Amino acid sequence: MHVLLVEDEFGVGDVVSSYLARTGRRVDWVRTFAEGATALANGTHDLLLVDIRLPDGSGLDLVTQVRDAGDTRPIIIISAQDQIRDRINGLNCGADDYIVKPFNLGEVEARVDAVQRRTFGRPSPRINLTNARIDVATERIWVSEIEITLSKSEWLLLKRLCTPPGQAVSKAELEATLFASGRAYESNAVEVYVSRLRRKLGSGAILNKRGVGYRLAV
Repeated sequence: MHVLLVEDEFGVGDVVSSYLARTGRRVDWVRTFAEGATALANGTHDLLLVDIRLPDGSGLDLVTQVRDAGDTRPIIIISAQDQIRDRINGLNCGADDYIVKPFNLGEVEARVDAVQRRTFGRPSPRINLTNARIDVATERIWVSEIEITLSKSEWLLLKRLCTPPGQAVSKAELEATLFASGRAYESNAVEVYVSRLRRKLGSGAILNKRGVGYRLAV
């Protein structure tokens, strides 16, 4: 998942972006309204995290601008404004969720996951391929009804391909997912682990969409 964080407070932005990156997300962090608008116009972000009080404008105006343009990407507001009317205004502007500062980082991750599930309409973490069943939540997988094991790196890559299943993911995003774990990888790591997953799940389980990336054959 590619996240755009619009947050002018250095401490909050640094902690949130670092935490989400460690969980396998690719995060772009900008600190102004103008930078956020430019990034949304030019980027391929899947989700927006935006603060309300920005140095050059209101995050609510950015949310409204996104929705007025017909953009349906999920948006979560993060703000110190904790009154009920503030939350109502944020949701009425088009945000999908509202998190009040100070917050727990685990809550941020959980809300990102929840919004993503709702957006892509995936009610269950269980995915069926032609010859395999994947339980993302428990990290268990069966091929021809026989349970097999995957390495940590294989699971990192597979779980990214499962979010959402069937959507193509670029090589750059898969690399970011692997590198965010803090382990050292070779430059051809994506090709290596995709090859390993194909050997375990079946050669047709992961498809290569030329010029776009890889996707699960669901």
